[in-house]
Formats: sequence, C-alpha cells, structure tokens
Amino acid sequence: MRAHQPLYALDIAIQRHPQAAVNYLLRAEYWAHTGNLALARQDCATALHLAQQTLETSDWAYAAQSYRDRALALRQWIEQYSPTGLPEIALTESDGR
Repeated sequence: MRAHQPLYALDIAIQRHPQAAVNYLLRAEYWAHTGNLALARQDCATALHLAQQTLETSDWAYAAQSYRDRALALRQWIEQYSPTGLPEIALTESDGR
C-alpha cells in the first residue's frame, strides 16, 4: 500500500460527501498522525461544525455525537501540542463550554 493511498481515499470521500463530518474527522486524524497539525486543526474544525449541524437538525444523531466527541478529543490533543490552538466554534452546552 502506498503511503498516500489513505489520504487519497479520504479526499475522494470528502469530494463525494462534503457534508459528512466523519470524512473530515478521519482526515484530521490522518493529518495529526503524520504531524501536520495545521491541516488537522482545519479538518477538525470542519468535522466539529458539520457534526454539530447534524446534532441540531436530526432526531437520530448517534453517529454525529460520536464524531463530535472524537473531534473534541482530537481538538484537545492538538491544542496540547500546538501553540496556536483551534479557532472557537459555537457548540452546545453539553461539551462543557
């Protein structure tokens, strides 16, 4: 398997399903794993935004909640290891803000 095949697959998934938070979350995790925290930060913010939208508009949003929780954990990790942190986005009170 080539090193960039997972990234290529994630890019295609995002192109085909740009409103799916999970695709941005997985790519953010990929970027974080490869040390590119700036791109991880950007995709993490997008994943959080999309997951939050789904939570606000769907009665059955269990998957969106899990994506949001993973993105929040990733954001916390990025903030710990990156001095610039993440831009703030509006979240519900359930995340402790």
